[in-house]
Amino acid sequence: MRMKKAVTLEDIGRALHLSRSTISRAMNMSPVVNEATRTLILETAKELGFIPNRAARSLVLNRQTNIAVVVFSEPAFFWRDVKFGVQRAAKELRDFRVNVEYFSPDISDPGAQNRIMRELAAQGVDAVAISPTDPLVAAEGIEELSASGIPVLTMSADVPGSRRIGYVGCDYYRAGRIAGDIMARLLAGRGTVACLTFSGTIQAITQRIAGYREVMSAYPGISLDSPCILSRTGEGTQEFVETLLSKRPDIDGIFVSFGVLEQAGRAVREFGGAGKIVLVGYDMSEGIASLMREQAIDATICQEPFNQGYYSVKILADRLLEGRFPARDIINTKLEIVTRENLPYYEHSSDDYAMLFDI
Repeated sequence: MRMKKAVTLEDIGRALHLSRSTISRAMNMSPVVNEATRTLILETAKELGFIPNRAARSLVLNRQTNIAVVVFSEPAFFWRDVKFGVQRAAKELRDFRVNVEYFSPDISDPGAQNRIMRELAAQGVDAVAISPTDPLVAAEGIEELSASGIPVLTMSADVPGSRRIGYVGCDYYRAGRIAGDIMARLLAGRGTVACLTFSGTIQAITQRIAGYREVMSAYPGISLDSPCILSRTGEGTQEFVETLLSKRPDIDGIFVSFGVLEQAGRAVREFGGAGKIVLVGYDMSEGIASLMREQAIDATICQEPFNQGYYSVKILADRLLEGRFPARDIINTKLEIVTRENLPYYEHSSDDYAMLFDI
């Protein structure tokens, strides 16, 4: 059997009547090649079946490729899993001279992310994946990096009006609809439900609540209380929920729209509401798993944090090393409903990740 000859840069050049140097510059994202020509070259390369050699390209360029991931500090258990995904991708890319740095500034200082991005630009970073603490604030930093030719990918939370090249994360509106459906089913279409959220205009949370309320509006037997506004970092949540339940014996369910499900679950347990008050929220931690086993939390919706970190780094590496772009600019990770029955499949410790992914 005769082996098929590998497609080369020369083959692409001949097909388009362009020089090898032009093809090479386009593949390496050189600014001297206009966007229309680059797109034509990349599409032709794909049609011909061109397979770039990442390792060879790294040696030819004789430089290290630097990717930065900028997230924020809370909830720590969620970002722990994102970081494992980043570390796994970094390990796979090490032989291609790709260096990945991870930054997790304090959630209470949204401006810290922009300061980090400016420092990274001054140091010569090649690409950045960011989960904005506050999308309105982060938009400025994204604009500055994009204007200087540094691609920025948003992850976990999007900034759709910015010049980011894409987004990796869950569909928050759909996540809200799923929570509403679970709540309505567990309440059999009747009851009074409270909603926990925090102040501000974070799009991810407003989308969750919008999706949730839309589904719940189809159930006239369910009464929705006005949202309870709490601290974004969770301080005082348990005490607030315990007080709410003591004052409002008519509360049958609680929807937690952000990362304080564990604190709310402890409140339900301490109040004696486990197995009586329906509690639905998001994400997984050891504390959430324990409270689910105690029936203080009925269901949680997970959004693949490991894959959010992993895919973000891999997408940026593909762009930098191969000039390859995803088929679409929004990559939604899966939304997975977890209950007591399938809980064991979603409990992962740091040792589990280290063993499974050799990081």
